[in-house]
Amino acid sequence: MKNWPVKQIISALEKFTLCCLFTLATIGSASGAPVSVFAAASAAEIMQKLAADFSSDTGIEMRVVVAGSSTLAQQIVAGAPADLFVSANPEWVAFVKDKAGFSSGAVLFSNRLVVIAPKGSTVELTDLAAIASNLGDGRLALGDPAHVPAGIYARQALQGAGVWAEVENRVAPASNVRAALRLVSAGAASLGIVYVTDISGTDVEILLEIDPALHETIAYVATIAPEADMDAVRFFDFLQTDAAKSVALEFGYPGAGGE
Repeated sequence: MKNWPVKQIISALEKFTLCCLFTLATIGSASGAPVSVFAAASAAEIMQKLAADFSSDTGIEMRVVVAGSSTLAQQIVAGAPADLFVSANPEWVAFVKDKAGFSSGAVLFSNRLVVIAPKGSTVELTDLAAIASNLGDGRLALGDPAHVPAGIYARQALQGAGVWAEVENRVAPASNVRAALRLVSAGAASLGIVYVTDISGTDVEILLEIDPALHETIAYVATIAPEADMDAVRFFDFLQTDAAKSVALEFGYPGAGGE
C-alpha cells in the first residue's frame, strides 16, 4: 500500500470538506420547509405577488402570513415561525430586532395617506383641518393609533393639522388598516384614513390626499430571522432588487430605498 505524505492527506481532506460545504450552500434549506414571510396587512397583495414571482423563478416554496404589523411582531416574539417580517413602520421592526434577534432591516417602499368616504358620499373636503366639521354624527375609522402603523401616521397628521383633540373621541379604532377601510365601506364610519394602495376595487372614494409633511415618512421595512436559511436570505435579497421595486411602483407604492 502506498504511503501518502501527511500534507497531501490534509490537502485532500480540505478539498473534500470545501466541496461538501459548497454543495450544502447551493441546495438551500435542508428542511425543505417553505420560506415564511409575515407581512403587514396593507402590503398583502404586493408581498403575495413578489413571493409568487420569486417562487416561479427559483422553485422555492413561499408562505405569506398577513395581519397588522403589531400583531405579527408580537406573534414573532412569542415564537411564531417567521423567516422574514415586513412591517409598515420601523418601530415594530425595532421591536422584533430587540426581542427576537431579527437583523438587517431594509426599507422596501413607502405609501401615502388619504381620507376616504363611502362611495356616493356628498362630503367635500379640501383641508384636513376641516375633517371634524365634516364627520356629522359619524365616526372616523383609523387603524388603532395606539399600535397600528397607519393609525399612528394618521394621528400624527391630525395632530399636525391641529384637529386631533376634536376627533380623538370620535375615532373608530381598527385592528389594522384594512379593517378600518371595511368600516367605511360598510357605512359604519362616515370617514376614514387609510393608505392610498388600500382602496383599489373597494366601495369607497378618496376625498383628500394628506400632505406627507404632516406625519413621519411611511416606510415598509423588511427584516430577517437570525436562524433564516439560504432560501430566506435569497428572498430577502430579492426584495431589494430593481425588479421588486418595479413591482412596488406598479402596485402604487412610491419610493424604494436602501437601509
